[in-house]
Amino acid sequence: MTIEPLAVRLTAENAQALIRNYDVVADGSDSFATRHAVGDACLALGKPLVSAAIGSFEGQIATFRGHLPDAPCYRCYVPQHPSRVEGTCADVGVIGALAGIVGSMQALEVVREIVGFGVGLAGRLMIFDALDMRCRTLTLARIRIARRAASEAGRDHPEREPACPRACRPQSGVRSRSAWPDRHRLRPRSVGDGFAARRVLA
Repeated sequence: MTIEPLAVRLTAENAQALIRNYDVVADGSDSFATRHAVGDACLALGKPLVSAAIGSFEGQIATFRGHLPDAPCYRCYVPQHPSRVEGTCADVGVIGALAGIVGSMQALEVVREIVGFGVGLAGRLMIFDALDMRCRTLTLARIRIARRAASEAGRDHPEREPACPRACRPQSGVRSRSAWPDRHRLRPRSVGDGFAARRVLA
């Protein structure tokens, strides 16, 4: 593995240039302006985005492939910059162990995007509650605002109706490992082959 540090601030103006040469993008920034810039660039360039965020006692992870038919992008989930009454993570503080848990889950999703196994979080949002130590998963729907974002990012993206009338709905029917098709079973060789020619921007 080779790490290439980029000593530059990502903005809406340079996001596409920074992301263009990578296969998967992992975003954990503490700024909605940066998250929207990353999401818009991934949508325009057709790159999968694995997004993770934490609060004081909660973590969220989702994979966005808005370039695919009927798949939501980041703006389907967060159309505009929301107001932050409680402040940023730097203001209110977070638990380091929570960042480690959510970061590890995000890393696992990145591996899944590269190698391809199991059922990932594409189009779904997983919420981890550290107070009750439980997870729940929601399915995200595509909404019209995503089309305008893609257009602003320089890509022709026709508008479509949402996949469902609500922004999201509870996810059910999680399959056990024994129910996975054989192609979803992880093999050491497949992991090495998958990573050999892939680049990840984090």
